Amino acid sequence: MKPQILIVGAGPTGLVMAYNLARHNISFRIIDRNEGPGQASRAMAILPRTLEFYQQFGFADEVIDRGIKMEDVYVRVKNKIKAKVHLGSLGEGLSPFPFVLTFPQDDHERFLLEKLKNLGIEVEWKTELLSLAEHGEGIKTLLKAQQEETAYFKYICGCDGAHSTVRKQMNIEFKGEKYKQHFYVMDVHGSGEVMKDQKISISFSNEEFLICMPVRSKGTYRMIGIIPSALLDQNDIKAENIQTFLQQTFGAEIENINWFSTYNIHHRVASRFRQGRIFLSGDAAHIHSPAGGQGMNTGIGDAINLSWKLAAVLQHKAALSILDTYEEERLPFAELLVNTTDRAFKRIELILLCLNLFIFVYNFETTWRCFC
Repeated sequence: MKPQILIVGAGPTGLVMAYNLARHNISFRIIDRNEGPGQASRAMAILPRTLEFYQQFGFADEVIDRGIKMEDVYVRVKNKIKAKVHLGSLGEGLSPFPFVLTFPQDDHERFLLEKLKNLGIEVEWKTELLSLAEHGEGIKTLLKAQQEETAYFKYICGCDGAHSTVRKQMNIEFKGEKYKQHFYVMDVHGSGEVMKDQKISISFSNEEFLICMPVRSKGTYRMIGIIPSALLDQNDIKAENIQTFLQQTFGAEIENINWFSTYNIHHRVASRFRQGRIFLSGDAAHIHSPAGGQGMNTGIGDAINLSWKLAAVLQHKAALSILDTYEEERLPFAELLVNTTDRAFKRIELILLCLNLFIFVYNFETTWRCFC
């Protein structure tokens, strides 16, 4: 059967798109320019709505068994616990999965790939989309693997990330900007109060903050923070420098670094999610602050929304106009999400400012009393 849809990008968004199309017996190809699935944990949080989708697929329990439930969040100031927030029953009564689960993206992708393989579907790795153009009642594409290939499809789903080739080929504006802060992220083995009891820890110390959470049951922890001001002048920030900083500032005893990266956060939304027979989903359509762990989950929501509608149209179960509702529903949601996470991110800055003010006043008051 000739493939009707081309999915570009085999991250979680593209893989869920593929799985749902396969469930509806829609023929497609899924390609990715990389050699294989990701090798780092990257996005980790799986939210209740995503687990509800996976329940429809019949494998929510398998995902839960492979992940770690986030029951509690500890807030520390200068390495002393100041607050504890229990998340275990936060969504009770609203979802059959009233919790946040951590499941590293590399493990997540391999899990989805295995589910696709069970359906007889393989991702075409090391395959790149070079160009696309609407052609009659379909789309003409130029693909490149070992050699170039011209292929025709009825629809294209661009799930190819923040630097989306599909979006660029469509000349769709990616409105937004980047935050001024420069972040680090690392996955480590280690010990210390911030890595205790498989909990989320949010620690503050003067102008610095650290988010630490368990990544895998085998004892790996994700650490996220802003590059310390003392290191900002360095052209090449080394993991060892951050390791020393974390030990001195937060008492984190890091034994081994599995992954380290520095990055800037952008908040952007594509001006449209559809152009004719071509659609954008996931990071190709929207990127934002990681506050709340919404990014990957929103992309999966895009994939579910679009895939069943494409299937319904191709199987003549719904009018073509139903495809208009994809952008109508998902673009405003993405804009709302970007605005919400932006406010949440800025609140972190405000908290740091308030903590610094509190510490300054406290120190001033103490010094003044001693002087008097």
